[in-house]
Amino acid sequence: MKKHLIVFLGLLLPSLCAIGQINNNPREPIYPSDLRDEIVRKFTSIAFTQEQRKLIEGRTFNFKFDTEKSGQAVLLEVVGLNDSALITLFKNKAKSLTPFDLAARNFIPVRSKFSIKVFFQRAGSSEGWFGLTPEYDFFENDVEDFKEIKKSGARADFLLSGVGIQPLGTPMEHLTFGGGFRGELSGTSRKGFTFGGQMVLAQNNIQRNYPEFSSNRSAAVANSFLGGIFLGKRYNNFNYQFDLSLAEQDLTQRRSSVGRSDPSVERFVGWSIGASINLFQQLGKEVVPLNHDPLVGEIPDYPQLAAHKFNVNLGIRYIHYPVPSARGITAEIGIGYRLTYYGVSAYKLKD
Repeated sequence: MKKHLIVFLGLLLPSLCAIGQINNNPREPIYPSDLRDEIVRKFTSIAFTQEQRKLIEGRTFNFKFDTEKSGQAVLLEVVGLNDSALITLFKNKAKSLTPFDLAARNFIPVRSKFSIKVFFQRAGSSEGWFGLTPEYDFFENDVEDFKEIKKSGARADFLLSGVGIQPLGTPMEHLTFGGGFRGELSGTSRKGFTFGGQMVLAQNNIQRNYPEFSSNRSAAVANSFLGGIFLGKRYNNFNYQFDLSLAEQDLTQRRSSVGRSDPSVERFVGWSIGASINLFQQLGKEVVPLNHDPLVGEIPDYPQLAAHKFNVNLGIRYIHYPVPSARGITAEIGIGYRLTYYGVSAYKLKD
């Protein structure tokens, strides 16, 4: 199995490169690092009452900020805090934060949202009252924050589905209907051409031994592995693709009642060509992925849109093994989950 995964990851390198090219704008800090220190310093200088201290000590709160065009940070909400008087205190104190230069993308200032989680130490702690946890800093926008957003046409897809395998022709005389799972990672160009890598792991019961067996032991299960690359074309809610894959079939005896696994009876290595079509339907609305930098809160390769989709796969393939009885055609049907990341060529945030 380890060898199979290494081969599969190697075949996916072109797809990974494509995903990295979906958004290639330069990354810049969304706010200066000393702003975080100023936020903590000014929030700790607030004159809390004894009752207010009891509400916040020993707890972590998420302070969400927006930025005005002038570079002034504006506190939107304090997640986890329900006391209106305390929220007002924090919002008023945030008005005194020093404005900063907005991050620029293609020399155009970009309004940014960011969030900082702060843990309030208990009174008397040797570490003081407040501690900043910078690993929680993140850059975020919701779909509702965009006034306009235009997709570039490029996208990256991850697919994971359960799959049913039906041998046809000669293999059908030896193998029953089986199942397994299928994984794909792919990139799509702006013109709709798709390329990527796939992996299929499946299992079929053996109802009749292959006559070419060199072993006098009978096998009961055929475990199959396919790993390769594919090319295709995407349209609105479907795509078709053609693949070339390495094929391996491992014939084994069933696991014994005491859990002992017998060694392989036979193993065949060959190749496969196939054709398939994917039909997909979006589930819910598109979302903006949550991207974060653990140290300085940089703008990631952004903006991006993501969509969750229901996927149906139909395919047929020819598998060639050195054993003639194992060669033939198989039909596939799969149902699963597709995650799509869209590239964005132009966008405008709401004022």
